[in-house]
Amino acid sequence: MPSLFLFIFCLLFPLTLKAEFLKAQYELTLYPEKKLLQGNATFELNKEGVYEFQIQDLRIEKAKIGNETLRISEGEDRNYLKIYNFKKNATLTLTFERELPFKVSPLPQVLENYLPFPRVQLPLEISIQIQGKLPYQLILPYEEKEEKEGISVYRIKEPFSKAPPLILGSFKEKRLTLQGREFLFYLPKDFSEKLWEEWEASLKKGANKLQGTFSLLPYPRFYVFLTFERKSFPLGIFLPLPSDRATLINDLFVGLVEQILEYGLNFNDELLEGLKTYLTSYALSSDQKALRKSFLLNSAPKERAFFRLFEWINRLGEERFKKFWDFYLGRYLFNGSSNELFWRSAANYFKEPFPLLDLPFQRVSLKVKPEVKYLDNQKKYHLRLNISQEKTFRPLRLEVYLVTEKDRIFKTLYLNQKEALFDFYLEQRPLEVVLDPAYKIYRELSLQELPLGWNILKESDISIYLSQKELLPVYREFLENLRKRGAELNFGTISFSALPLKNLLFLETPPQGFHLPLPEEGIYFKILPHPNSSNHFLAFAKISSLREWRKFKPKEDSVKLATGFLFQSGKFLYNFKAELRDGLSIRLDEKEKVFGAKSSQILPLDEFFPEWLGLQALLIGETHDRYEHHRFQLEVIKGLHHYFKDLTIGLEMVQSPFQKHLDDFVEGRISEKELLERIEYYDRWRFDYRLYRDIFLYAREHKLKLLALDVPQEIVKKVAKTGFSDLTEEEKKYLPEMDLYNPAYKDFLKGIFESHRFDNSTNFESFYQAQLLRDEAMAERIFEYLKKNPERKIIVITGKGHLQYYYGIPHALKRRNFTNFKTIILGETEDFKPSLGDYWFNPAPVEYEKTLQLGVILDETSEGLKIKEVLKDSLAERSGLRAGDILLKADERTLKRISDLKIVLTFKEKGSELALTFKRENENKRIQILLK
Repeated sequence: MPSLFLFIFCLLFPLTLKAEFLKAQYELTLYPEKKLLQGNATFELNKEGVYEFQIQDLRIEKAKIGNETLRISEGEDRNYLKIYNFKKNATLTLTFERELPFKVSPLPQVLENYLPFPRVQLPLEISIQIQGKLPYQLILPYEEKEEKEGISVYRIKEPFSKAPPLILGSFKEKRLTLQGREFLFYLPKDFSEKLWEEWEASLKKGANKLQGTFSLLPYPRFYVFLTFERKSFPLGIFLPLPSDRATLINDLFVGLVEQILEYGLNFNDELLEGLKTYLTSYALSSDQKALRKSFLLNSAPKERAFFRLFEWINRLGEERFKKFWDFYLGRYLFNGSSNELFWRSAANYFKEPFPLLDLPFQRVSLKVKPEVKYLDNQKKYHLRLNISQEKTFRPLRLEVYLVTEKDRIFKTLYLNQKEALFDFYLEQRPLEVVLDPAYKIYRELSLQELPLGWNILKESDISIYLSQKELLPVYREFLENLRKRGAELNFGTISFSALPLKNLLFLETPPQGFHLPLPEEGIYFKILPHPNSSNHFLAFAKISSLREWRKFKPKEDSVKLATGFLFQSGKFLYNFKAELRDGLSIRLDEKEKVFGAKSSQILPLDEFFPEWLGLQALLIGETHDRYEHHRFQLEVIKGLHHYFKDLTIGLEMVQSPFQKHLDDFVEGRISEKELLERIEYYDRWRFDYRLYRDIFLYAREHKLKLLALDVPQEIVKKVAKTGFSDLTEEEKKYLPEMDLYNPAYKDFLKGIFESHRFDNSTNFESFYQAQLLRDEAMAERIFEYLKKNPERKIIVITGKGHLQYYYGIPHALKRRNFTNFKTIILGETEDFKPSLGDYWFNPAPVEYEKTLQLGVILDETSEGLKIKEVLKDSLAERSGLRAGDILLKADERTLKRISDLKIVLTFKEKGSELALTFKRENENKRIQILLK
């Protein structure tokens, strides 16, 4: 049984019991001379549990539940009070007081936090008695009012989460009925009657514009104070004194919307800010596209909140959102609404999860890798766009314009992955792609979209460098407005090689190491992109005298968008303006593009490793017979192995059925020779093992997993001849999940097919299917391995034909929603452009000790290897071997296949001897060959 000793205390931990208020009444007494407010608050409680109050600026003198006095103890947070009630039905009384900060002033004075207010929405009754004389008029917004023997009783029937403020001031009151609602306007005492009559007429005329908003407010009256600030409170708003009648109507509309959102729906934080902007300034804008772009030029929370909401609405469709909004208002206005309820209702209404509001909402950086090919057989252009999101990811509805020689084609794309491919087939040659031309995505703007002009100095956070402090008087007026926005002023200058990543303005003198002659007389300005950051700019200005500045000031508006100008003796000698583009533009005509690299960006290999540490897969495309490529691969393996001990190496040259033998080799259960025999290396790959040997030995030494990637060659050959139709059920088990529709890759492979000689039984369609089979199989092997081993990283060694232009393996991985990889292309290329791969290296040629060769052409027979031809000046010729000889043994190894001889020779060094047994004219012979 709970103790009857009740006490009140501030809690820092949640309690499970919930409580409800039935009624709240306040009795206030004001003592103007003492500057004191005293009061009693009475609450009807109907449940056991915790009741929480906001008591900021108040002193709680006494608390009682029924007849029991509660002991008050202070917690760490003195702004809030929590009371635990042990009775089902009880009356709680709080006695409190606070100081009145009112003073003699011509400006209105507003008193908030004058009641111990429950942290819930509920109706109120407030009685006020004044003991003494107030210097000004006291106003408390209300819905109903009653006078009782010198006591004013104010009733507010609608449930609010806070009380209206007490307002003290000297006002001229005007009452106006609009759309059946009474509006009380409180104007400055000296406000012109004639001006009010004009405003009254305008308000009545413009009331139709506000009708839909009026109808949502259940109050019989609404209070409007025209003062010096914009602020919403229950039952009314403060508005700055407008400059004209149109501004008054707009401001009133905005205030009514704020009232609905903040008090009718109880919204707060980003949802409140986003909806407020969307339903007011955005809805009223005559150029919404320009407004969205202006939002992107700022980084304030208000603009971010708008775009978080707008992207979601844009994805749903504005008409669908409007229907939901009408539904939500009809059901929850002044009826228990909250942020959480809004998003939960939206999720149910649209049958989809709502945005992840706990994740930071950041600007996305859109990157595009385009590729254009002409399809002779279709007489069309194939445009492929590889679009990725960097820095952050969220599903996007992306609008795109495709500009061709004759048309401008509009498309809507849905980016539901961090990286996605889009294919278009066009009648005319595509010249340009423009992403997000209407600025509907919260993203980083390209340099071509930024209005880098004189005016941006006043709209941006900026660091200023003035070379000499003595020049400050000349620049003082110019700097005044910039300093108000928080611009940072530094004296002196800095080196061009050490520019901070900020918006920078240099006055009088450019940074050290930057060549820019400045004129002696007049006002000079120039703005450039920051050399080290696409998000910042570099500006230069010089003012020769204060007199010149004052001549310039009246003409300043004419250079708002100027990227450079010179003003002398009252006139502009030149005034340059940049041509801005709408949307993120990508030129497609490769003939107009020239690609290059700065020497300062040609870095040693070690400096790339930090970029690769976050990847799960690094795909390295080689030319198989280039030893320097394999040396490079080994260096990358060593570099990443330094950071990650559980590194895996994926091998194109080993087919997946032989995985066990790779495992045995790494664990030391079989030798190198046994490995080559068991994986049938020279039968299936044929390139000199010594090209790859160092990689295999490093893996075994450090116990690094070797992963066989390729599909069995028997299946590949079969598909290359007749396609998939002739495969057996057993062979079909090796087939991966495939997408045979890849027209751009098909065109790429056709060029390779036509440049090589194939026998007449091989047609291009089967060749294409065989190549696609290998790409998909290797990608699936990589994907499934990483899926089962998510803690591991893999370096894939494969021919660059499987990686170039993000075809082949990269495309197949992305189809499987795996994008945490990069590609490296090695060696010379005829078609060098950014779409080649993520990185390109061209290692210097390196010679190696190739596996020695006898210099014979062999046929495999039942007896052994029959010599068809002995090459001139070869080891075989010098050793006396002849055509028709049958090689039986090399050292003690029986020769049944050509690969048997290659394995023996692989491990022979120059200067060693080879014992060769062969049959000539039914006689076995044995010779010793000195290998040199």
